[in-house]
Amino acid sequence: MVSIFALDVGCGRRRLGDINVDIDRKVKPDIICDAHFLPFPDSTFDRVYCYHVLEHKGVKPEKVVAELLRVSRKWVEIQVPHWLSKNAKKDKTHANFQVMRKKWWERLNPTWITIDYTNFMHVPFLVRPNNITVILKKTNH
Repeated sequence: MVSIFALDVGCGRRRLGDINVDIDRKVKPDIICDAHFLPFPDSTFDRVYCYHVLEHKGVKPEKVVAELLRVSRKWVEIQVPHWLSKNAKKDKTHANFQVMRKKWWERLNPTWITIDYTNFMHVPFLVRPNNITVILKKTNH
């Protein structure tokens, strides 16, 4: 059996995984697929990354998170913009604002959750929330 360690779902032009998937053909992923229906058996990957996918129109966050956990053996790392970030409401493709709030993630009992901040351009001691990063550990029932 080939050892596959990481999957990047919604990879865009960034490549974090041994296998990188995206719905957009233009970014030339290894596999073109929808995050709601990943074409992999259960518990295939040690790590699954999903950065800046769940906040978009047409995405059902609960379904995608369940799918990410299904194909993971160990853990899933997810990143979304914070609802107060500069681009959260500016991007017209963002529709799932519930996932941009820490409280939405806390109900999933994450192993780790953090908010990163950016400085205001001209006032370095003032900061604005930028992204929420969440790690969910695979639980075997």
